[in-house]
Amino acid sequence: MNRLILSLSILFLTLNVFSQPGLDWYLMLGEQSDEKANICELSDNSLLIATTAGYYTYGPAPNDYMGELDVVFMKYDTQGQLIWQEFFGSTLTEEVYDVTAHPDGGFIACGTYSGNDNDFLGLNPNGTIDVWIAKFDSSGSAEWLKTINTTSFAFVYACAVGKYGNIYIIGAGDMYPYRKDLGEATFIKLDSSGGFVWLKRYGGSGDEILSGITVLSNGNIALAGLSNSS
Repeated sequence: MNRLILSLSILFLTLNVFSQPGLDWYLMLGEQSDEKANICELSDNSLLIATTAGYYTYGPAPNDYMGELDVVFMKYDTQGQLIWQEFFGSTLTEEVYDVTAHPDGGFIACGTYSGNDNDFLGLNPNGTIDVWIAKFDSSGSAEWLKTINTTSFAFVYACAVGKYGNIYIIGAGDMYPYRKDLGEATFIKLDSSGGFVWLKRYGGSGDEILSGITVLSNGNIALAGLSNSS
């Protein structure tokens, strides 16, 4: 079967309100797979890239893929030089959907997984697809990992760190044991150690998805998403 070959492009742009955007540096990474990426700036001004890819070798120090799709974190300095990369996966599918900086210099990442051999950070899902969220230090080592087990499908689209260190994740789907309807938007709050605080569901007659989140200066949370309810 032929596969679409794409490359992951990482751009760093400097913006000035009085001139056109200037290109400081440009990297093209990726080989024979489909890649997607998220990026955030860490507290030391470095750039953290989180990407999902498979069937490939990656970056200046190649790593063979572990499964169908795997998770890769790469840290670059402000000149585009690779500081480190970490690779996580099992024999099946793991994906990262979002990454956000943590005030202590590390980062929070979230995604989904379906591997069943405990190779992906020691996880073994209960459902077809389960959600994971993890805290990593500035070197890319996992400090803690939490899962939201499901009985069928669950999807997470974004995460954010709140004003007081609380962590928020948004998405949609069957989030066992808090499930109600696969078509409802899901908003979850965790404490700074990843402990569950609460879960909110939003839904109507159709399907709803939460896909965007930002923390406001006053500590409140703004959400955005999609709905086809009447």
